[in-house]
Amino acid sequence: MQFNLRKLANWAGTTIAILAVVYVTYLFNQYSAEIDFTKFSVTQWLMFGVFTLIYGAANFFLASSWRNILEYLSAPISFIQAIRIFGISQLAKYLPGNILHLAGRQAMGMARGIPAMILVKSAGWEFILIALVGSLFGILILPIFFSVLANYVAIVFFIAAIMLIGWILFRFFGQKILHAYFSYLIFLSISGVIFATLLALISGAYDAHYHSVIAAFVIAWLAGLITPGAPAGIGIRELVLLFLLKGIILGADILIAVVLGRLVTVFGDLIFYLYSIIIGKVTHCD
Repeated sequence: MQFNLRKLANWAGTTIAILAVVYVTYLFNQYSAEIDFTKFSVTQWLMFGVFTLIYGAANFFLASSWRNILEYLSAPISFIQAIRIFGISQLAKYLPGNILHLAGRQAMGMARGIPAMILVKSAGWEFILIALVGSLFGILILPIFFSVLANYVAIVFFIAAIMLIGWILFRFFGQKILHAYFSYLIFLSISGVIFATLLALISGAYDAHYHSVIAAFVIAWLAGLITPGAPAGIGIRELVLLFLLKGIILGADILIAVVLGRLVTVFGDLIFYLYSIIIGKVTHCD
């Protein structure tokens, strides 16, 4: 019975991953119709490629965070196993519902002997930590709405808040949760920098401070994450970014940057997915 359940769970995770790959292909066709690719230079295309590789590599921080959470919950797995499970299941976030990547990870984790309740708890910890980290970036947006607040003051408060919450997490939950917290911080920072740089390449320059654009993207990303039924936050990020950056950056430039950013993340996730498949075969970690 246990073998059958593990086999069924493994098949469920694989099925969700396959559906995600099909849907990712559909997304690429949809996004490509919205962009005039002929207007981008060779240098810009090379930059998009670099951003894709960087984003794909940034997924290691997500897998590392999940592994640290599992270790905190007394269910340790190897880094290779974490990469394989996370990389394969992660593509399912593009499927309608915005939760199937969690279902896929649950199925694949159970197939490898991780207790179901621990996997559920790990998803809860993941959501809490990402929401906590993402909300901190809201401090960096305050100068946009309150001109009396200097940018350097917002940056100082942002760093202070990061360190304070890090200390609290370490004090009450230990080193593993602290590592997960900082890994999420690094991932979201990389994602924000990629978007802000894409926007700069498209618009040439903008009045908003670079760190404010990074923060706006992270807040928009977080809004998409917590919105049920929106696969990968489709539609939600655009609305939030337009609201946060309205009057500072042209709406058309924001939308183009969002579309290009989605292409970067889609292909970045695909690269990480392929890597997780290959590393599993090479190391015989199944």
